[in-house]
Amino acid sequence: MKKSKNKVWFLNWYKYCKAYLHLARIGLLELREQQYRNRFSLFNQSDIYKDKIVLIPIIWSLKHATELLLKAVDVRVTQEFLASHDISELQNEIKAALSSIGVTDTKVSDDLSAISEKYLGLKFWEGRLLSKSAVRDEQNDVFRYPESRVGFALDIENIHKVSSKELLELEDDLEELERILHRLHSRITDAKIRNESQAS
Repeated sequence: MKKSKNKVWFLNWYKYCKAYLHLARIGLLELREQQYRNRFSLFNQSDIYKDKIVLIPIIWSLKHATELLLKAVDVRVTQEFLASHDISELQNEIKAALSSIGVTDTKVSDDLSAISEKYLGLKFWEGRLLSKSAVRDEQNDVFRYPESRVGFALDIENIHKVSSKELLELEDDLEELERILHRLHSRITDAKIRNESQAS
């Protein structure tokens, strides 16, 4: 797939990523504490809290933040990005980009691959959302629309069964994504400084 030349400051990619991570975190906090439910009649009368339907945009935000993180790393290293939602393609792209500047810390890129694969394949919550043996949400559609191009629709009638433990899993993954973002940024910065000093 053809890459697009980045035209904005690379930190804007990180900021977008962090914004979606924080929006997902705020959504989880609101689902738990319900501070705004009674402030607006629309929310008060709605089942989005009781049935936990608000998890749909929360998870989509987490998945989108993962895509943005992959693209942010690519932009930071190559000043280009793949115009794709396919997380598998993006994972391969950043592995090549990191290798090109000598980032040898494979643990951080492996951690990012593991968490992105978990959400790409809907393998969180022990795969309980899956009605088929495997689904790959490569276009990030499953939580964006009631129908998706992968031919899979969420059983939203059962989302209310999500447990407190499963909500904590989402929170943990959000925190892990933020840690990965900071670690990758640090590794890339160190590699660029090292490469510049060797070149001079």
